[in-house]
Amino acid sequence: MIQKRSSSKKTDREPLLARSPASSISRQLAISLGLTVVSVLLVVFLVGSIFSYKYHLNQLNERGNELIRDLAGIFRNPMWNLDFATIKQTGDLAFRNDLVDEIVIVFFDAKRENVIFSKDKSESSSWLNLSQDITFNDKAIGNVKIGVTTNAIRKSLYSFLSYFSVVLFLIFISILLATRFFIKRYLNAPLDQLNTVLYSYSRGNYTIPHSPFTNREFQRVGAVLYHMGETIRQQIEKLSQADRLFNNIKEMIFRMRIPEGYCEYVNPAVEDVLGYSVEAVKSTPDILVKIIHPDFREELSKVWKNILENKLAPSYVYKILDSEGKTRWIHQSNIAIRDDNGKIVAIEGCCTNITEQKIARMEKAKLEAQLRQSQKMEAIGQLAGGIAHDFNNILGMIMGNLTLAKSDITEDHPAFPRLDAIGIASKRAKDVVAQILSFGRKKEFKHKPVKVDTVLNEALVLLRATISRNITIDLYMENQLPFIKGDATQLHQVFINIATNAVHAMEEKGGGTLTIEASRAKNFNSPFSSKDDSETAWLQIYTPPPINNLPDDGYIKVIFTDTGCGIDPAIRENILDPYFTTKAPDKGTGLGLSVVHGIVKNMDGHIIIESAPGKGTRIAIFFPSLSVIHHEDESVFKSPQKEISKPEEVMVLFVDDEEMLQEMCSHALEHFGYKVKSHICPADALKEFRQNPSQFNIMLTDMNMPLLSGEELITEVLAIQPELPVIACSGDSTSFDLDKIKAKGTVTFLEKPYDIYQLSDVIQETLRISIKSKK
Repeated sequence: MIQKRSSSKKTDREPLLARSPASSISRQLAISLGLTVVSVLLVVFLVGSIFSYKYHLNQLNERGNELIRDLAGIFRNPMWNLDFATIKQTGDLAFRNDLVDEIVIVFFDAKRENVIFSKDKSESSSWLNLSQDITFNDKAIGNVKIGVTTNAIRKSLYSFLSYFSVVLFLIFISILLATRFFIKRYLNAPLDQLNTVLYSYSRGNYTIPHSPFTNREFQRVGAVLYHMGETIRQQIEKLSQADRLFNNIKEMIFRMRIPEGYCEYVNPAVEDVLGYSVEAVKSTPDILVKIIHPDFREELSKVWKNILENKLAPSYVYKILDSEGKTRWIHQSNIAIRDDNGKIVAIEGCCTNITEQKIARMEKAKLEAQLRQSQKMEAIGQLAGGIAHDFNNILGMIMGNLTLAKSDITEDHPAFPRLDAIGIASKRAKDVVAQILSFGRKKEFKHKPVKVDTVLNEALVLLRATISRNITIDLYMENQLPFIKGDATQLHQVFINIATNAVHAMEEKGGGTLTIEASRAKNFNSPFSSKDDSETAWLQIYTPPPINNLPDDGYIKVIFTDTGCGIDPAIRENILDPYFTTKAPDKGTGLGLSVVHGIVKNMDGHIIIESAPGKGTRIAIFFPSLSVIHHEDESVFKSPQKEISKPEEVMVLFVDDEEMLQEMCSHALEHFGYKVKSHICPADALKEFRQNPSQFNIMLTDMNMPLLSGEELITEVLAIQPELPVIACSGDSTSFDLDKIKAKGTVTFLEKPYDIYQLSDVIQETLRISIKSKK
């Protein structure tokens, strides 16, 4: 229960009292009541004084009139008898009266008025003037005037006022003390009790116990006050819950003032959502303009213009740069706050950091695109395998018949050069088929010495035939470049992909020049040397890690420089990603630079890319020359030693489902002296082999045949005669497991298409390996 406060506890109210310079209500009430009482008493005093004065004045006036009448009667006879001595004597006696301050006696003669007697008391300050005619037989014979003094009235009034003042003062003091006592008892105590409650409320304590008041009025006020405290407590609890909710919610809650763009409110989640502190967001006008990603500035301008036109979308998705310069994706939901005229004055809403979801969706889309592309590539691979099989068979027939035709004529024959040209074209067609296979399938390439200048010239021949006339290709190549270790087909693909990208970039500008430079490289420092370096700001797009322990002249450097549109710095982190492309769907798949990077890396090479947006791109590729590959065996330059068996002693079982190829190869082998039994159907070949396996010295079979594949045929044959040497032929070595087949016996792989001399050499080499393994 709340007790009445003593003077020692007044400090509890000091924080409240110190906030206002006003005096206490009890003092003001006491002073007001005292002043009221004093005013009333003064009015009473004034009224009493007036009535007292009038009363004494009337009394004085009556006495004066009575005296002047008596004097007029006394002066009548002497005045008539002209006894002026008696008149003077009588005047002196009358003058000695305390009421008289002045006396004047006038005699009327026929001509004028004569003053017979006149006296006054000079020390008197005021008097009452009275006049009375002296008559004799109803005739005025003179006049007497007296001045009645008011000193008696003043003395009486002063005595009255003194007494009355003392009475008023005593009454005022009594009322003042009584007022203070009753105010303190009936007003201060309840007010102190209310003040205690209010002070507790000000300190945030709304749970103090209810204390009853002694009178009805304060009981009502107290009930309202305690009810108010309970209501405030409940509201504060709800606000605290809401505040905890706003502070703990992961979404950023905000209120932005329009058109200033100033955030009036923002919850602590802003640090997780935008990457900025609450103070930074609230203290920065137009915060969104300052943090928006450059890609979305134009869109933000349009959105802001619509907002100023009272058009607000329910939500937006945009990118920002956080305080560390990292990109974040934000989803913003909006509610427009409008004034009475419908004008947007504020925006309330929430923002969510959807960076992870956005990246996940982008990764998912990327993976889906990669999956679709992989499925396309798989389909292309299957198609390429089928095309390669048929095309290689056709090339094999062309090359075989070409060799037979050249053996029938001499070198001076007019057709011999033409047959050579057909041979060169067939070899190029064979390389094209190999590129189709390498594009459609993951084909293992064997690295061997390759001439960069030769492959580069062949690639440019193909490229010049396909580009438009407004694009020029300039080639600068150092003489007698050393070999590099790699695959010619893959190297050809590298040059074609880089050059094709350059051509597409220049076509967007209506044309340009592609400059290609091939030379020896001493190191990786400053790989580019261009005349316009001082005028062009080249940006490094990709740079390999530093390379150590390589001697000078250990690389061949090939530089491609175009005058196209360049590479946007914003995408430089993605240019080597598979399936990433900025081209239209009919212009590219996004595999070009990714494939180039993979091939160059597989050849122990390195790539450096620089670009100047709007000016062009330059790419430098470094291939290690054979001079720095110390483990390379010089035997790669030598032909293997062969133990040649006599052809007439060799019976060949030849199996191929392509009838024309089977006939041509049989004729060619017989031309070289081999004995041949050929079959189109692998089942028929197996049947004949089972009848007399010892008659065959070697089997040559195609791997892709219907009903019975080459792998199944080899398995059946080696199960009967394990020591039989076998040559497996195919234009696509990825369609079967070659290592698994080789593990079954002496199996050599011959890639289609092949000429008849190559076929004969492989037969002899396989027989040599077989004989050597038996020893």
